[in-house]
Amino acid sequence: MKPFSAQFRGSRTGNTHSLDEVIYRDAEGGLLEVEHDLDALRHRSAGEWKSLFEARSGTHVWPYA
Repeated sequence: MKPFSAQFRGSRTGNTHSLDEVIYRDAEGGLLEVEHDLDALRHRSAGEWKSLFEARSGTHVWPYA
């Protein structure tokens, strides 16, 4: 299976940045969009994604409860 990947893309510049990079806007002040590799995400069916999220539900403690 192809690994999942995502990146930030500046709305004005089109430049890309790693999701690990601490950045709030692109070089021209534009918003950043998260761009996913949709082909990699399509390798799982909708049912598989639903099962994965349901399995994760409630597995952490919300810090502000």
